[in-house]
Amino acid sequence: MPPSRVVYQGDIIYQAEDEYGPLDVVDEHDGRLRSLHFGTQARQSTMFVARPEELALEYTRCMMTALLFMNADPARTLMLGLGGGSLVKFMLRWCTDSEVDVAELRPAVVDVAQRFFSLPVDHDRLRLHIGDGNAFIQQPPAAPWDLILMDLHTSDGMSPAVFAPDFLPACRRHIATGGVLAANLWYGIDRLVERRVRQLLESCFEQILYLPVAGKLNCIALGLPCLGLPAWGELERRAAAWQARANLPLPELLPELARRNPLR
Repeated sequence: MPPSRVVYQGDIIYQAEDEYGPLDVVDEHDGRLRSLHFGTQARQSTMFVARPEELALEYTRCMMTALLFMNADPARTLMLGLGGGSLVKFMLRWCTDSEVDVAELRPAVVDVAQRFFSLPVDHDRLRLHIGDGNAFIQQPPAAPWDLILMDLHTSDGMSPAVFAPDFLPACRRHIATGGVLAANLWYGIDRLVERRVRQLLESCFEQILYLPVAGKLNCIALGLPCLGLPAWGELERRAAAWQARANLPLPELLPELARRNPLR
């Protein structure tokens, strides 16, 4: 095993490096918690080893507020950027009719997710597409996606693919009426980068809602392709239903979302 590039608060159980940089898998808390790093302290994914389908990181739970603005479970979901596959596993477990596409640039990331983060190697509702996410989203899909989850990052911040002039317009073009795009905006070492992504999103979608992740450098943006929002009582009902169904703490996140956006 090569020497560690950074000092982690845990045991490094796997290290690799591809043309895009390092990948480190680190176990913490006596092996109960496992995280994927791209050579820095920032966690790209974290998993409870005993509960691999549960969302361990706050930003992933915040991204699932997208479900509050959907009238039904998404029939088709697209994940742009795999990481350890936390959101993919959640969707496969709790949206049992949802077909899930994943676009991931790095074959090594897919390998790590399958070997160390319980991502299914073979699942009849999961399709893995290895390659550039922007090239993938430019291709007309068989049908629009109801939910697009965008989590595209390098070790320093957001992936350059997000800034391609045709990337976010293609996301908007291929999302269903009544669908939602949930984007993890992490500005890393440059806050101006996140501001630029916000401007791009606001130029593509009819409505954008923002939910900062408490105590982190992340902010979740929800892109809606139409005007109008569910009534407040309906949002509360949906939040309670998801908490009962999947132990998803949407009732706790909904008031903060309302504080930041005109929901009522």
